[in-house]
Amino acid sequence: MSELHNHQVGLLISGSGTTAIATCLNIAAYKLSIDVPVMFADRTSTNLEIVDFINAQLGWDIKPVLVDREAFPGGATEKKWALTDEQSERILQVTRDEGVDFLSQLGFLSMTRGVLLEEMGEQPGHTMPEQGSILNNHPGDTTDTRGLYGDAVHKRSYELERAAFTIHGVNADYDQGMDVARYEVPVLPAFTDWRDVKDAVMAVEKANTAVELAAFGDRRVAYLASQI
Repeated sequence: MSELHNHQVGLLISGSGTTAIATCLNIAAYKLSIDVPVMFADRTSTNLEIVDFINAQLGWDIKPVLVDREAFPGGATEKKWALTDEQSERILQVTRDEGVDFLSQLGFLSMTRGVLLEEMGEQPGHTMPEQGSILNNHPGDTTDTRGLYGDAVHKRSYELERAAFTIHGVNADYDQGMDVARYEVPVLPAFTDWRDVKDAVMAVEKANTAVELAAFGDRRVAYLASQI
């Protein structure tokens, strides 16, 4: 996983990391032009042990980095789910040190802010997502379920009888970055509750995230080349 032309993608997770596992396995299976030098977690409960599993399975050397609020409390906001200034600074520094091209938030529950957003996020005046370098996976339609996370997204999708999986850019407004990819997920008559929606959306997310990251990386390289 050391080819110089590969996109260097940092992953950010908060929970069990199953989407990160699926994404890395698909990167390897499809021989996509992606390296994953680092994986960040924003809380001590996050299952960073998945890094050992991925490294052992694929022969990779992902660096696990815990950037939890307790260890990096400086510059906290009233929003307890938002990154502190210290968390933001630490993630940005490691991203630079590891040569990361862009970040992918896979079930990352902290709101991105601070210098990380200023340096890598979508900014006012941007007209295409490739101008930014932070992506977020959202398990729903960003119009129907904007601002919701976790099971609340799936419950809302079940109520509306329509579901989706979206990858979008990250800006200062929660879930309002430009769409990078969107997959409609049918809510079938056989579904008996929101958990069926969750299973369907997660299956689509795990199947498609890796290829969408590779495609975004290619488009971003083309955009950057056009600015020279």
